[in-house]
Amino acid sequence: MLHDERSFYSTITRIVIIQFKRTFTTTKRYPFFGLSHTLHIRRQLYHLDTVPERTEVHPRCTFFIDNAIRGEDGKLHLTRNRTETCQYYAFYLGTATPQSHPELWAKMMNEFGPVRQTSKAYPEIHPSNAFIGNYLRMELLSSEGRSKQILEENQSYYLPMARQTGTLWENMTTSASCNHGFAAHMARVLYRDVLGVYDISPTEKKVTLRFTDCGLKHCKGSIPVGNESVDVEWTMQDGQMDVSLKLPQGYTYEHTSPGLSSCTITTKTN
Repeated sequence: MLHDERSFYSTITRIVIIQFKRTFTTTKRYPFFGLSHTLHIRRQLYHLDTVPERTEVHPRCTFFIDNAIRGEDGKLHLTRNRTETCQYYAFYLGTATPQSHPELWAKMMNEFGPVRQTSKAYPEIHPSNAFIGNYLRMELLSSEGRSKQILEENQSYYLPMARQTGTLWENMTTSASCNHGFAAHMARVLYRDVLGVYDISPTEKKVTLRFTDCGLKHCKGSIPVGNESVDVEWTMQDGQMDVSLKLPQGYTYEHTSPGLSSCTITTKTN
């Protein structure tokens, strides 16, 4: 389940796009910039001066626009709908990259997320909900190895839920399911980005580890693999990490430790 997770999300995304395309190609409304006839302009929605002639050019903005509407004139007209989640979609699906849009990337990483609840920055950008915007945010933070930020933001997002109901919710409020399956992805995030078990490949019998300074001094966890498990425990002091690793029979591992002065791993087998 941990292996090839990005391919899983890509497959689901393709299915959703195909389904929406079948549903909306004969209507005037298109839910977001990546669908149907708007697909060909999705890379232009940020650089509004390069939008094709058959779309309406709005004043330049610094955020991606969520959707366009086909008007009575047969042309696509950009709306002013801009959401936090739309920006995450753009980066997660490759429409934008940190290199192609460095200012927007820095803005999303440093000025959005739970910090915006107090800063009140960019009030015109509708905030993300738990699913799927906040999950996409965690994936983008992970791509940069921002483990400490991930841990801090998870405490802001999800600790109040756990304290109130002992569960994680579908939304950021109690307006829907308060014991939601999709929220289990946060377990994946914590095991990957805090404990450091980046990937487990049963076919290759290989465990990929990525250790960073997440701000904790000690962490311990176990992930079932068949009838065995991958067990990791580490301590951190002055940038030096000592790791105890127990692997299933026949498994190997590889690791990286960006930002750490040293990382010593002691291995055992089940």
